[in-house]
Amino acid sequence: MGSLRLLIAVCYRSPSSSKENNSKLLANFERAVNEGRHDRVLIMGDFNYTEIDYTNYAVAADETSEAYKFFSKTLLVHVLQNDLPKLLIVHLSGL
Repeated sequence: MGSLRLLIAVCYRSPSSSKENNSKLLANFERAVNEGRHDRVLIMGDFNYTEIDYTNYAVAADETSEAYKFFSKTLLVHVLQNDLPKLLIVHLSGL
């Protein structure tokens, strides 16, 4: 049996992050998943989207908001590969 290659990353997103920075952050996540040579990607961090309820998988914002875009993009990858997700996002707060 071969071994899996795991990329572990930590991310901090400022609450005052610009739309441009948010787009770059998502692009980096996508690059890590799609262009990397890793079997699994674990990204942990404080993403500072107060509109996102990570416990209940809900967003208290409309579909055009930055929080909704971030959540739907990262959740979609997790849900599509539910058994062993290639991308796992872990939100850390209050540490």
